[in-house]
Amino acid sequence: MKKFLKPKFLFLVFWIVVVFVGIAALPNVQSLIDSHQSQTSSQVSTAKLTKLQNKWGRGLAHTDQLVLVFNNQRTQLLPSQQTKIDKALKQINKKAKYYGIKQIRTIHTSTNDQQLLTSKDGSTELAVVAVDNQQSELKVVANQLADAAKVKGLKTYVTSTDLIAAQRQQTQLNHTIMILVIGAICTLLLLGIIFRSLLIPLINLLIQTITLITTTSIAANAVTFWKLPFAGNSVLLIGISVLILSTVLTWSYMNDYLAEAENTDDLEADALATLSGQFKKWLIVLVSFALMTVGLSFAALPAVASSWILALAVVLSALAVPTLNYTFAALLGHGIQWPGTQAWGQRSKNLWRQFGRFSHWRPLLAWLVALILIVPGLWFAQARFSYDTLTPDLLATTTNAEDGSQVISAHFGAGETTPVTINVSTNRNLTTQKDLQTIDALTTKLQHVAGVKSVVSVTQPTGQKVAQYYVGNQLDTINANLSVNQKDLQKIKKRLDSNQETLTSTQVGQQLKNLKKLQKQINKLSTYNDRISNALVNTEMTAGNITGKNKRSRRALRSLNRELNKADNLVASITDLTNTVQMNQDSVVSMYDETNQKIKSVNKKLAKTVKLVGTVGSSINKTNTYLASLKASEVGKAFYLPADAYNSSLFQNSLTTNTSKNGHQTQLIVTFKTASTSTTSFHALTAVKQTVKASLLATPLSKADINYSGETVTQSSIRQTFISNYLKWALLAFVLIGVCLWLGLRSIVLSEYLVIGLGLIVTASWGFTRLLYTSFANFGNLPWLTLVWGSILLTLHWLLISTVTVNRRDWLHQFEAESLMQHFARSGRMILPVSLFELVCVLPMLGMPEQLLQSTGIMVLIGIILSNLVTPLILPGLIAWTVNPPKLNVKSWGPWLKARFKRTPKAKKAKSTKSEQK
Repeated sequence: MKKFLKPKFLFLVFWIVVVFVGIAALPNVQSLIDSHQSQTSSQVSTAKLTKLQNKWGRGLAHTDQLVLVFNNQRTQLLPSQQTKIDKALKQINKKAKYYGIKQIRTIHTSTNDQQLLTSKDGSTELAVVAVDNQQSELKVVANQLADAAKVKGLKTYVTSTDLIAAQRQQTQLNHTIMILVIGAICTLLLLGIIFRSLLIPLINLLIQTITLITTTSIAANAVTFWKLPFAGNSVLLIGISVLILSTVLTWSYMNDYLAEAENTDDLEADALATLSGQFKKWLIVLVSFALMTVGLSFAALPAVASSWILALAVVLSALAVPTLNYTFAALLGHGIQWPGTQAWGQRSKNLWRQFGRFSHWRPLLAWLVALILIVPGLWFAQARFSYDTLTPDLLATTTNAEDGSQVISAHFGAGETTPVTINVSTNRNLTTQKDLQTIDALTTKLQHVAGVKSVVSVTQPTGQKVAQYYVGNQLDTINANLSVNQKDLQKIKKRLDSNQETLTSTQVGQQLKNLKKLQKQINKLSTYNDRISNALVNTEMTAGNITGKNKRSRRALRSLNRELNKADNLVASITDLTNTVQMNQDSVVSMYDETNQKIKSVNKKLAKTVKLVGTVGSSINKTNTYLASLKASEVGKAFYLPADAYNSSLFQNSLTTNTSKNGHQTQLIVTFKTASTSTTSFHALTAVKQTVKASLLATPLSKADINYSGETVTQSSIRQTFISNYLKWALLAFVLIGVCLWLGLRSIVLSEYLVIGLGLIVTASWGFTRLLYTSFANFGNLPWLTLVWGSILLTLHWLLISTVTVNRRDWLHQFEAESLMQHFARSGRMILPVSLFELVCVLPMLGMPEQLLQSTGIMVLIGIILSNLVTPLILPGLIAWTVNPPKLNVKSWGPWLKARFKRTPKAKKAKSTKSEQK
């Protein structure tokens, strides 16, 4: 039993248990990476935006948006093609539950959507689909919709920023796996070639597997349970670091073990001694690198803050690789070299030895050569970065979502694919007149910000002002109505004047005089008729008194009586008629008298009415002038929603699209003229934020909660955080490394030398990489992660080669020139295998289509070459001059100065003669 209590069995059992526990506790790594695919700057802001979306209502809680793109590459969409598109969208809408669709917006949803979802050239049409992210997976639904939306004769795409990020993340993960597999195979081959052995590479592969599984399990559970920062694309950096560290430590252990155990019999004791020596040899490197990555884990960006996983991988590698190598070496002994018998021979003369002797012989000249190598890189090392994580500039084959994004950019505008959404939320209804006026004023101001293409809001649902919602246009309507009324008043005035003239021309007063004169004449006629009647009565009486003496007289008398009776009857009739006419005449006179009085009153009133109409017309003229000046003022530009317009379909559709269900939230969608991650868009976003802050002061929305979302917002936050903090991160990393080197090397001077050298190498490598990409390849600025990843990998390489080089003796106190040269020659034998292990892990990155992977590989490759050349050129001479500073022998310069400036008598005489002649 005691036999199995030896360290080699305990270590083996321990790591077997650890790896099985790690496998058992390992969560779904793919889901973990997918859930952390986007590099957001703040998890808090993301959570806040999610809450706002859930409070939005209208069935859009827990949804992701997909955009269906229908494009005719040749010309405008034909009516037949439009019919096919409508048919395809109807079929998709019928299967909405199957796809998990909560809402679909097309050009037929509203007039607003018809303008927003149709390109100006008429060749492209969009449809916006809201997919339930709790029910369906975005990538799966996108593939299903891409098949369902196919229209013969058209190019159809399904795209969104989240879908593009997911696809690029998956592509990058596939490339990461490819790089790591190639790196693992190449390191196995190198180990096999170096040691002429099959077992050592297999042991290294087993150790790498154990380290990766353990690291992945611990990291994944820590991210899940403790919510530690993690970015999906950091898998590559962690994997490459594990490959390099495990291979270098395995090579170092086996190289030292085989060198010590070659002629001894106690192989287990030699293995244990080698284990102790390995910890002493690499402790400074591992502790320095782990502390640096721990320090970076406090960064605000998940892509940088996930460095804590790298520190975990370093710790596990430091624990697993030496102990497992010891276990297998103790168990197998010399059999570990099977089937070979001799390791790779090392040359006594190497480049490091030659450069070291040159640096010790002529330090200034060697430093000049090193400066020639470094200065161009330092010159081009400018802090210009690209923050674009979505644009597939360098992909050999683009995905359907990326093609769709490019089509939208081409036909709708560069910023149309990733607009910025400004969410305004309060605890009250935002559809009141004052709030709408404030929102509209803000919309108008944002449209005038440099770099902004359009702004869509509840008051401007298509990005343009609705004419009838503004006071100026409403005043135009009022002025038009007033002008019509003024014309009507003028017509009325003309009619009144005409009627007044007609009334005046009737001469009722003159006719009344004539009637009164006629009345007098009729009265006289009545008097005359009375006289005739009296005369006739007298005549009858006289005739009655006359008696006839004969028949003839009696007959004449009877005839006279008859005539007198007729005359009497006639006179009675005339009298009756005269009385009737007189009565009628009296009535007409009285009527005319009353009419005359009324006409006089009407004339007076009509005169007043004419005067009043004139006054109203003058007032209308003044009102027109006032309203015209009011329209020209700022009041004419103000937003005002009439009561009848509130229930119009235009405004109701705008409310549905741009405000929440309870009316407490509204959004303004800002589209920039340039791509979302361009510098112009970043500056425009800053100006937009300043405009929003200034515009809402002293308004009803001054205390509203403002939130910004969109790719430009995310990348702008990353940009600001990175630019303001990357120097602090670098300083923190250098301080931590310097402290560790100082404690390990026990020399603050050497620690400063190594830290300064690391800074120069990283800066120069970045500068050369920028030069290659910007000047020669014309690919634009490099991704910001290139600097982060490249700096971390170069730090690992620098620590591996420089720390071991100076961590042998106390050079500053016990300096021996020949010993230093021999030490650099021996160190040079170690540099080649270490560099080869790093190169085979980094070189596959150059064959990947992503700019991030390519540029990181180039930066690390340049840094490895520079550090391998510059270190032996500078360090030996620097150590020698630090111990024995050069002395300037001024006395030896005396004879040379005298010979140079000594004047002969002839020269003095000739000079005086010339001066006299002048």
